[in-house]
Amino acid sequence: MKYSLLLAGIGIFIVVLLYVGYRYLPQRRVFYLFTAIILISTGIIFSFWHGQTKQNVMTEAQKTQILSEQPFFVTWYEEYKQYLEDIDRIWTRYNNTLEDFSKEKIDPDELQQDLVKIQTDSDKLQGKMKDALPPQELSDENYKLSYAVLEETRQYMAAQNDTIKKTLQAVMTPEFRANAFELQRKEIDNIRILNSPVNLNIAGDILTIRDNLSLPDL
Repeated sequence: MKYSLLLAGIGIFIVVLLYVGYRYLPQRRVFYLFTAIILISTGIIFSFWHGQTKQNVMTEAQKTQILSEQPFFVTWYEEYKQYLEDIDRIWTRYNNTLEDFSKEKIDPDELQQDLVKIQTDSDKLQGKMKDALPPQELSDENYKLSYAVLEETRQYMAAQNDTIKKTLQAVMTPEFRANAFELQRKEIDNIRILNSPVNLNIAGDILTIRDNLSLPDL
């Protein structure tokens, strides 16, 4: 109903414009040009509006599917965010431990003890994430996107875990213990710099899933 009224209003407005143009424009050629501009502009606006309206058209089955998927995705996403928090917490502990050693707040023995604890927690988290899967209730597209997010996160976690492990292995060698402090500090810092994981880029996939599970504004 509101669309019919809108179209009627636009039609009346166009008629008024054409009448004003016909009545007051001095030359026929100018009037024809004016008319062409009005009609072309109206056509462009209508095409754009019609396209936007079509995008907002959704069947009841599609709405039902989206509404049924939403709670499963929300639950999964909350669990996934917990993984991210745990990953970040472990990485923060690792960096803080190396920072304490570089400031000579802890000695090599304490460094090794702390790294053993961090490595143990990192291994547990990696094992926990290994079998994580998105909910089966998601559509094929959303399932694939969620799985891709998990896979990228697992790869990030693996690189982080490998960095911690290499640092611990270096600290445990007799050569490391025999080196002067500056050489020890540089060695573990080089391991961190050369092996640290790159940024975790999962925002695009998450935004796509959210868009897929959002009902259009009608």
